[in-house]
This record gives sequence, structure tokens and C-alpha cells, in this order.
Amino acid sequence: MMDLNTLFIFNPDHDLALAHGTKHYMSPTSALQFSHDAQTLPIWLFSQAKVPFLPTVLPENFLDLLKRCDMTSVLLPDSQNLDDFSTIQAWGWNHNLVQQLLKRGISAEKLPSAAQLECIRQVSHRRLTLRAADFFRNRVCHPELLPMSASELTDMDEVERFIADNGEVILKMPWSGSGRGLRKIIGKMSTHQKGWVAQSIRKYGCVMGESHYTVIQDFAMEFEVNTLPNFCGYSLFSTHNGVYQENLLLSDVTIENTLCRFVSRATLKEYREILLDFLKEEVAPHYRGFVGVDMFVYQKDGVYYVNPFVEFNIRMTMGLASRLFFNRWLREDARGCWRLRYLPTQNALFEEDKEFSLQYPLQISEGKIVSGYLSLTPISSQTQYAVQVSVNNRTFSEK
Repeated sequence: MMDLNTLFIFNPDHDLALAHGTKHYMSPTSALQFSHDAQTLPIWLFSQAKVPFLPTVLPENFLDLLKRCDMTSVLLPDSQNLDDFSTIQAWGWNHNLVQQLLKRGISAEKLPSAAQLECIRQVSHRRLTLRAADFFRNRVCHPELLPMSASELTDMDEVERFIADNGEVILKMPWSGSGRGLRKIIGKMSTHQKGWVAQSIRKYGCVMGESHYTVIQDFAMEFEVNTLPNFCGYSLFSTHNGVYQENLLLSDVTIENTLCRFVSRATLKEYREILLDFLKEEVAPHYRGFVGVDMFVYQKDGVYYVNPFVEFNIRMTMGLASRLFFNRWLREDARGCWRLRYLPTQNALFEEDKEFSLQYPLQISEGKIVSGYLSLTPISSQTQYAVQVSVNNRTFSEK
């Protein structure tokens, strides 16, 4: 998956930069803060990954954590030339990131070309879900169990007809992620919503329309695409108003057993195999890297169904990150929670981190986390974002 000399760039502003589509994008302050605060995240996912741009002084408790986990080798010396790395990987590839890395001295041949970046941008467009819907209907045993596919709407009249025909809908910008860039519409658009739709059509040429469903459980199938795509596992996650909140840390077997309360194991296997074929045909010719396919179980007239093509994330995802973390650091019978935490008030995360560390001391045995709390990212008095993990304790929502 990763060679011995890999630099991993954590760029959570990827979706915003991808939507902008040029190398001259200026990330909002919040995205830059998130990138700064959580840049150590990749070192927990790949045994050989190193990350750049670390602060000169890391908090003592974070350095102690790295020592306990035998990970001090991930820290780069200040003198390290970034172009010394043979491989560069990123959370997501876009024109803006490549421009930044070129300015920092990384050779162009180690980075995607402009043509490759444009292919990634086009395959990341939400119209990929339309092609997936057609692909599924031509191959699945029971196409009547599939949801209605999304619609690409290119003017306000089309949008209003779509709402009139479907009543309760979700409208989405063609490039966006993590639950952002979408609006729920019930019956009629407000003036503000019409302005949002008009802006999307003006900037991107369309807005995507989907019927609204009563979601019972969000989940995803995670893949890595090389010459052929490979299934990496499941993620089970929760959102609030469409925005990502947390993943449960569970084995793939446990997640599949959970989903089988609603849908058969045979159906999950069938959908997974169809997705592997779809990624081979539609994504592999244009992209090498991670892909997360968001799905959900929904209920209609008392019957459970799966929407297997809600969203394609042509990048690393928090769901896949949590899966890789589980596989590397936890035992098969472990249960835990992985969450993205944002507290903008100075010292708030710092004090919370101290409290959790005392209440739930970290226990490590034979290289595996047995129980306790840890932050995968360093926390100081100025930190606003953190990725936190709780293992074999109460979940964060219960604390």
C-alpha cells in the first residue's frame, strides 16, 4: 500500500479546492486551521508514512504517546528536503495542492500532471452517481429494490419541476463532501434556497437533485483503486444535518452483522462486487488511490432498502481512515469510537483532552490499544480541531 519513503499530505480542504478547480484557490481560515491541527493523522494509518509541516515543538504528552506506540521515527528532521521522498500521497489531489507542493520544491514528476488532475476532478463530479445507478440496474438481481437515481438539473425550471414531482428532496452542488454543499427542500424553495441553487448553476453548470429518504443507518464501502480496485472494508458512521460526526470502531464482521439486521448478507456481497466492476470501468482509467462509497439503509412503507450509490469520494475519507486505524491498532473484538472534534474556544480542547486522559487512561498491550482515550492529533491551548479515539469505553456521545 505504501513504500518505505512516503510523504503523506493531509489536506482536508480538498473538496473545496476541487470545486474551485484552479491552482489559485485560497482556503478559508477554518480549513487551514483543521489542516494545521490534524496534520499528524496519517501517521496512525500507515506504518511507513511521514508527514510534513509539523510544529517545531510538539506537546510533551503527544511525544510521550508516540514513544509508547514506538512511532518516534515518523517525525522529520527540520533539515529534511521534501523532494527526498520517492512517493507523495495526499488526502485528495487537486490543482491547488500540486501548485503548493511545487513551490515547496517537490519535483513535478512525483506529482499528478495537469491532465491527470482534471480527470480526477471530472470523475469526482456527482454525476458519477448517475452512471453508477445505470450500471447497477443493468447488473443487479432485483433492480426494483434500488432507489431512484439522482437527476442533473441545469436550470431553475428543471429544479422546480423536480421538487414539484418529488415533494421532499435533497439538492447538492456537484462538487462537495462531508455533508456540505447540500440543501433539504420540502415542497417549495425559499428565496435564500433559490439564490443558493442559482449560484451553483452559475458556477458549476448544474445542481444535483435526489429524493429524500428516511435514513436508518449511514455506512460506506471503502476501496483502493490501482490497476484493479480492492475492497478495504466497511465504515459505520453518523452525521448531524448531513455533516460528518463520528465513526464506530468495529471489525468488518461486526459491521456486516449490524447491517444484516436490515439487509441480507447476499445483497451486501452483490453490491460490493458490482461496485468493484464499476470502479474498474469508470474510475481506474483516471485515478489511483482511495475511494469511499457512501451508502445508507432507509425505510419505505415498513421495508428496509439500501442506497448503494449515495456519494463517491475520490479521496481518502474519515471512514477509511478509521478502518485502517482499527486494522492496525485494535483487536478484532474491540469496540470504540472515532470522532472529529471542533471546539473554537481557546483552551477548550486542551482541558477536555486532559479530562479524558485522566478518566480513561490508555492501555496498550503487544502493540494493540486495549482500552482508553487518545487524541491522534496534538492538542495545545490553541488547538481547535482534533481527531479523538475512545476504545472499549463508553462512546463519546455517552460521556
